[in-house]
Amino acid sequence: MTDTIYERTFKEFDSVKKLVEGILAKDEQARNSDQWLIYKVISEICRIYDKKMYIPFELFQNFPAYESVTRCRRKLNEEGKYLPTDQKVIERRRGRERAVRDWVKQDVR
Repeated sequence: MTDTIYERTFKEFDSVKKLVEGILAKDEQARNSDQWLIYKVISEICRIYDKKMYIPFELFQNFPAYESVTRCRRKLNEEGKYLPTDQKVIERRRGRERAVRDWVKQDVR
């Protein structure tokens, strides 16, 4: 586990928080629908990087929530199933877990 993973995670969460806050400030629908919020985040990232990607919201709303996917993976991992095999992934996840916990704590103040 390196401090760079820790620092990158802090920067990532700070950046995502700013992006989400900007969308929530302008878009009432995003305040009422996590799926719409995620859709707008992806759309904004595509705009920032000038990438042409279009998925109609009607299709996108049938996608599972990202958090549901990652929570299911974590649950399976907790049961000892389908654990990562790459040591770098294991270290990165541990580092990110620590960083996320610390980021949430410092942000609550």
